[in-house]
Amino acid sequence: MKLSDIRAHLHKAPFRPLTVRLTSGRTHVVEHPDYLLVPPVGDSFLIVGKTGDFHHIDADQVEEIEVAKGARKVKG
Repeated sequence: MKLSDIRAHLHKAPFRPLTVRLTSGRTHVVEHPDYLLVPPVGDSFLIVGKTGDFHHIDADQVEEIEVAKGARKVKG
C-alpha cells in the first residue's frame, strides 16, 4: 500500500476508526486520528497504542485497511 493511501484515511472527515492489517497477519486498531502519525515524506508511519506504545510500520507491509461501520475495505 502507498503512504498516500494511508494519509488519505487520516484526513477524511469525519474520521472513522481503522484496522490496519499487515502482511504478517498482525492488526492494529486506530480509534482516533491522533494515534496515526504519517510524515510528509518517507515510506513508513507510526501507530500509537492506547497505553503509549507505538508501532513503526513500513507502508509496504500493509495488506489492508478496514474502515469501521461497514465502510468498504482498501486492499494494498
